[in-house]
Formats: sequence, C-alpha cells, structure tokens
Amino acid sequence: MTLRSAIDDYKRRRDSAREFPGERRSVEGTFSGLDERLVYVSREGWHRDYSYPVSGLAGVERSRFGVETLDGRAWFDDIETTTQRYVGDTAMVETVHDGGRFTVTQTDLTVGALHYTHFEVDGEFPQTPSLQAFFDLTPEQQESRLGKLEHEDAVEVHHDRQHNFVTASTGVDAVYGQLPEQFDELAAFSETVTYPRSQTGGEKYEDALLNGTVVLDVPLDVEDGTASTTVVSLLVDTEDDARSDALDRVRAAAAEHGDRDSLASLAREHAVAVPESVPRRDLAVADLRVLELLSAETGAHIAGPDMDPFYVYTGGYGYTWFRDDSEIARFLLEATTTSGSDWTHSWPTARPSTSTPNSMTAPGPTACGRTTATSRPGGPTPDWRPATTSTIRPTRPAASPPSSGRTSASATPNGPTTWRRRSPSPSTASTEPSRTTASPSSVRTRGRT
Repeated sequence: MTLRSAIDDYKRRRDSAREFPGERRSVEGTFSGLDERLVYVSREGWHRDYSYPVSGLAGVERSRFGVETLDGRAWFDDIETTTQRYVGDTAMVETVHDGGRFTVTQTDLTVGALHYTHFEVDGEFPQTPSLQAFFDLTPEQQESRLGKLEHEDAVEVHHDRQHNFVTASTGVDAVYGQLPEQFDELAAFSETVTYPRSQTGGEKYEDALLNGTVVLDVPLDVEDGTASTTVVSLLVDTEDDARSDALDRVRAAAAEHGDRDSLASLAREHAVAVPESVPRRDLAVADLRVLELLSAETGAHIAGPDMDPFYVYTGGYGYTWFRDDSEIARFLLEATTTSGSDWTHSWPTARPSTSTPNSMTAPGPTACGRTTATSRPGGPTPDWRPATTSTIRPTRPAASPPSSGRTSASATPNGPTTWRRRSPSPSTASTEPSRTTASPSSVRTRGRT
C-alpha cells in the first residue's frame, strides 16, 4: 500500500465501526498465486498484489476494468457480480459479472511472476467491443519517480531494479497516462479520486509520466458471438532477468493463453493432487491450495496475506513462523502415514533461483522465531524429500513508509543473518500480531502465543 492509496482508504473508511482505515482488506474475494506472486481478486473484478512478502516484488496496487457496451462504458464494480469460485482443483478464479444485457466471465490465474486475466463478454455489445483496463503499478513499492515506457503492444513501468509489464493477447489500441492525486486532493478531508479520470496530465509534461498509473484501451476479438481478450502482467527484477527477455516473455504469455481453454490447461498443470478416495476431499484440496498460495520460492510459507503493511494495527503477517511450518510438515507426514497416500509432495521445497546458488544451511538468528519468506537463509532438507540446493534471496529495500525504529532480520547472499535498522515494509517487522486477519480459503492466521 502506498501513501496515496492509504490516504484514499482512510477517507473512505474512517467512519466505519468495523473496518480499520488504511488496511488492505481481502475478506470478500479470492486469491491466486504460485511461487513469486500472491494476487487478490475481488468480487468486483479488480485485483491487487500481496506479493512482496513471498518474492520481494511489488506489482499492482490498484486496478479497475470495464467494457464498452451499447449503453456506454460499464465498470465491473458498478454491475452485479453473481458468482466467484475456484475452477476444480486449481487456483484459477472465475468471476461472473451480470450487466443485464450482457454477461462478463472473468478468469484470473497467477503462475510465477505472471498474472493472467481473461475476459469473455456474451450478450449484446458494440460491433467493435473493447476493454478499458486501469492499473496503478508500484515497482519496488514506489508511487513516484517512476519511468513509463509505451511499447507497440505493451506498457512498462520501472523504478531501479524492478520493471512491471502489462500487455494483452489482442494488442493495445491506446495508452493514457493518469494524473495521480495532487496535494490539494490528498489534503481535502472528504473528497476522493476515482480512477480512471479524464484528467490525464498536469501543469507539467511529466506529471502523468513519472508515476505508475496508466489506462489501456484493449480491443476484443469476436468469435461465435463472444468477445474476449487476456490481459497479462509480469513483475521482473532486472538483476535476475534482462528487460528485453521480460518483454518477450510477457508477449509470449499473452499470445499463448489468449483463450480460456489454454488458461485452464495451464491451471491444471499446477493443480493440487488429492486422491479421489480421500475423505472430505474438498477440504483437503482447499487446504493444500492455501499452502501453495502462501508459499515462497524458498519453500517457506507466510502466515497470511499482509493486510497491514505499515504496521499500524498488527506486527505484520508476511512472515514465516518456524512453529507453524513445522506443524504443517508434521500434519502432512501424519496424513501420509494414516491414509497410505504420499502427501509430502504438497510441501513446497526450496526452488532454484537464477542467482548464485548456495548450499542450504541451518537458519541463522531470527526475530522472535520468525523470518521473512524471501530472505530465509535455508534449512536442512527433510530426509523424506530429495536433497536440493537453493539460493538465499536478500530482502529488497523497503520504500516510502517513514522509519519507526524497528529492527528486522535479513539474510545476506553468502553470509549469516545480520541485523540492521530499516524502514518498515510488508516483509519486515518485529512487533507481535495483535489480531486475526482474513486469509485465502480455510487457513486462519493468528497471533503467536
């Protein structure tokens, strides 16, 4: 959450008796994600990244989608959402929006650093239908001093190391910069800004260019009475991946998964595997899906999606507790023993990275028995899993929020855990969580005892 989005939420929620202003709420939607990203998909169709604790990458802060209809543009958050569900045993999320004369079926899937959103419009629509997509992209958690590059069929927003890309399978007709909230708008006690807005520039040429807010006009392909496209976003750390390779990668992903069937096939490749004979199989699928959603490339699991990145109400949930992960491992081993099926494959082990490899060693000191999922120095591989190697991924620098004087443990690429004073970020904190928060599916996060 950035300063602007936090202030906006405060204005909208400050009189609520049951909601905390400035939170990143996730109680009504659904999550998708594997390895590098954790993306929340709301029932209103917009999505947001909760990815920083699991990968150190910051992506979509705000988004909004709408389609051109016979009556004008219809934004999904202004029409009725009839259903939202997981498709089968996968982490693919299907959301259906009913506009009366038309229906939009939205399908979201996150795999690695890529997030796919496929749209299908059925019913009555113009002869040349189109989708309008608004994004507020915050690489390295920055909301200003960003570069924005418009390619022929994609948009790139970058800060220093991290570059965020957005494209569509049907191409991009036009790209519009957006003027972020100005000081007088932020200072206004009751006025809020709704995006996208007609004002695309400010007094200076660079006002709409040096930030991550952008609107894309995306044409829809029409076939057999259905209009469709797939919008794809990619988060990249250029210390690991070259810019040119990343641009080719997001284009290829959009081209390959421009239809729902190909996206469903990709989702099935990453579906959880639960034998049909398992009692209450639906609950087992839901629990194992949650483990996948909350796992980082290191194999560690965060306690839950971090809804309080500024540590205003809690100590943060974007952490791995050794106690909790050890209990999960024990339960999987016990399930393997009692059911006769191998459940240990559901335990994500550390995955190789493109950085310099380093043998897994025993963990170093951590803050109160917990560590960030991205900076875990590693641990001995359990004897029930094949031996493997991993890299130590250093914690990426926090951005924007003022320093509160907290300390956090972070790993260095080839050395022991070190202590340093730093500004709070969604992946570092030292205070205790004080209350529960919503998390995907059936997992309930909690404070430590």
